Amino acid sequence: MTQSDEQVFYATASALLIIDKADHALERVTKVEGLSNVGVSLVKYNKGSQTLLIVYDNGVIDLVNDDGILTLPNIPESNIVLGEKKVLDVLMANDSIAYLSANFGITTLNLRKGLFPNTVKTPVEVRNVQVFQNQIFAATPEGIYNADPAAGYNLDDFSNWNLLDGAAGFPQVYASQTMVVFDGKLYADVNDSLYVFDGTAASFVHHLEGFDLTYLTAEGAHLLAGFSCKTGCRGKVLAFNADQTFQQTNGSCAFYPLY
Repeated sequence: MTQSDEQVFYATASALLIIDKADHALERVTKVEGLSNVGVSLVKYNKGSQTLLIVYDNGVIDLVNDDGILTLPNIPESNIVLGEKKVLDVLMANDSIAYLSANFGITTLNLRKGLFPNTVKTPVEVRNVQVFQNQIFAATPEGIYNADPAAGYNLDDFSNWNLLDGAAGFPQVYASQTMVVFDGKLYADVNDSLYVFDGTAASFVHHLEGFDLTYLTAEGAHLLAGFSCKTGCRGKVLAFNADQTFQQTNGSCAFYPLY
């Protein structure tokens, strides 16, 4: 799901659902209304350009704004990467640029031009990308990598990226799938535990035994951390403050948190 100031957008297998925040009216948008495909896998709204980015299961992307719908088949048609191409997450870096985390690496998309200026091919899937202290961070099954666009080396060459390991306060071996910048720090899932990184060193914040840390978001006043139960029990959503104290949100609306 994603949101503009006026609407909330939900991705489903058969349609895009839109709920108006003022009157809660529901709109269902499908290929009949102009979408290029079925099987919406994720959506992300860019407030600066007022553009809704829709990613389908097959990798095709629709950009929806007041000018209409622009369909981008570049990812599935690309010969840069062979085999299945799947977009796993999207970071809106600013009002023009989106970073697409994918099973083949990181692709940059210019939302205003509908162009893909560069792609970083990686040996492991990239699950999430964040920009923190002017550097790019990528969460992968092998840990968190980072690169500095101002350093002068070729960012498209993944051998130039640095793995954040034990020297930076992370475990020597770990996986990460979600990150977010909150209160001037980078928060990350590290082996299903919540860690915080200040740009120099990482430290442990919280862990729930028997739960997967499913998502992190910092759109509002708090850092929201969604935990899914590994054994079928009810999930939990924790709202963290800047001082890392937290409270659990009402469990009746968060049995199985996805985002």
